[in-house]
Amino acid sequence: MLYKSNKEDILFIRSALERFYSIGALEDGGVTRLAYSPEEDAMHKAFAEFAAENGFSCHCDAVGNSYAYLDSSGEPFTLIGSHL
Repeated sequence: MLYKSNKEDILFIRSALERFYSIGALEDGGVTRLAYSPEEDAMHKAFAEFAAENGFSCHCDAVGNSYAYLDSSGEPFTLIGSHL
């Protein structure tokens, strides 16, 4: 679900981050999700589930990059990326 107000946006992002924090969490803080590890696989799965729950399609390419997107039907779009 996409939100419109700043407070709702912040709460939405916070809930997403809290959902992902435990995947690859380290005892002393931080996370490690090494490439091609079970933790990275779990993060890609969680990201795809989160994307689907919020109306996005998700694609993971051959080298492990995940993309969440809305069907743009040929319209211009914005692409934003980050490491999982």
